[in-house]
Amino acid sequence: MFSIFTIILLLSSLFALKIIYLLAFHPLAKYPGPFLSKLTNFWRLLSFLKGSQHLIDRQLHQRYGSFVRDGPESLLVDDIETFKAIYGFTSTIEKADFYAPMSNGKPQDPNLFSARTERLHRDVKKKLVSTALSSKHIAQHEESVSQNIQAYLVDLHESIKINERNLNVVPKIELLVFDALLEATYGSSMGLVTAGIDRQGILAAIKVIANLSQRPIVVKLAIKPTQKTYQIAIGVAHVPWLARLMSWPVLSTYFQKPIFDQQGQPKGLSAAGIWSRRIWSDALQGNCNLPPCTLRSLIEVDPSDNRRLSPDMIRYECFNVLFAGVGSTAAGILAVLYEIATQPQWQDRLHLELDTLGSDTFPLSSRLSTLPILQAVINESLRLHPPFGGPFERVIGPGGESSIPNLARLPVGTRIWSSQYVICRSAQIFEFPDDFRPERWLDSTQDKLKQMDDAYFVFGRGSRGCIGQGLGLMLIEKTVAVMLRRWHLRCKLGGLQGRNVLEIQYDELLITFAPRGDSEEEKALGETSI
Repeated sequence: MFSIFTIILLLSSLFALKIIYLLAFHPLAKYPGPFLSKLTNFWRLLSFLKGSQHLIDRQLHQRYGSFVRDGPESLLVDDIETFKAIYGFTSTIEKADFYAPMSNGKPQDPNLFSARTERLHRDVKKKLVSTALSSKHIAQHEESVSQNIQAYLVDLHESIKINERNLNVVPKIELLVFDALLEATYGSSMGLVTAGIDRQGILAAIKVIANLSQRPIVVKLAIKPTQKTYQIAIGVAHVPWLARLMSWPVLSTYFQKPIFDQQGQPKGLSAAGIWSRRIWSDALQGNCNLPPCTLRSLIEVDPSDNRRLSPDMIRYECFNVLFAGVGSTAAGILAVLYEIATQPQWQDRLHLELDTLGSDTFPLSSRLSTLPILQAVINESLRLHPPFGGPFERVIGPGGESSIPNLARLPVGTRIWSSQYVICRSAQIFEFPDDFRPERWLDSTQDKLKQMDDAYFVFGRGSRGCIGQGLGLMLIEKTVAVMLRRWHLRCKLGGLQGRNVLEIQYDELLITFAPRGDSEEEKALGETSI
């Protein structure tokens, strides 16, 4: 019979052999990286908790090169050719365990974001885009988006009259985006932008879900869930076995339990979830007359059509469109406003270009998309400040071991990924990659534009590109355009600092506003606010 000493010695020997294997004999041992990353995935989780993973990733590449071992079985890549292969159209490189916690608790029936295989993702995306999120469907939201922007402008105008200098626009932009996307998805909004305040803490809760910075991995299974419990959801995805654990239906259901305040009213994301579920239920039963919106489009698909989603899937996908779009679209608007407010020469050019639109108060997105300077400024702003910091991991599947260029054969199960922030600032593609140079989108040759488009990782890439891109850009274009037609914007350099919690989150952007003379838009806005 083995003694305790013998057992401890045996386990210690196995542990030592495992370390030696990982450091010297593992197929990824040839790739450089931080020492701890070669032994444990918790190194990646700890770097995530700092809220600056995108900056850490760039520092890793600067120190170790284009291929960095950032986990025992994972590689971080910034080589453009390799990046294109990872996120291209291939069935042998699939989503990794990182996406497991984002499922709806039914791995066999995944939502679009959590669909792991190329086939599953393609099937879900085809059903969503063709029935509810095509360019034709997106154009139907033009009027409701304009109405929400008008409400935002009225509230902003009142705030500017009180304090025109160093006004923090972040909360107002977040309210605008939330209500606009809510109305586009469900046909009505919760009126947050009109109220000018988020009394139920919905937007704060959305941030909390993605933010692990306040509490490390503490799964409080024995007590009533609080909002901090949800902070686990994204962070644990950096550790594969924890990601799989979090995708178990019993845990997924637990974390979806609603949260109420002391008066019994739903708060945080629960408030939005209960509100949206009521709209969904009434719509399915024919008890409400929805205007054009994503929910209505999905419900109206004929039951005999193979693109028809189940009622539960309709509910999940609608809520996912909202949840995934609010933070990223708000971050996009803030990035563009920041660059414009710190680049007076480009702001002057934008004013001249936008003045060519005449008296059209809310220009159609189809017109704004033809303005070259506006599009160049938006592209360059989002390139420098992509809304997502990553990671969006992929895993090598059977048949894909030798499919990645510039890399030796990789074993099945290897996790591999690229940082959006790093790729968008790649010196391989973008000259002076850290400089704001919209002219690169105006003066480059067609071949160079094609190269830049291939590395423009802002909305994802390939078949898994963002399906809400059209609606997000509509909001960005229209919000920026109507603000610039009314005001000169100024803010200090370095005034936009974000933290990376999968998406980039901003708490503050202080802007000083100055009216553009007696413009018709400014007069109309003043009359509206009286």
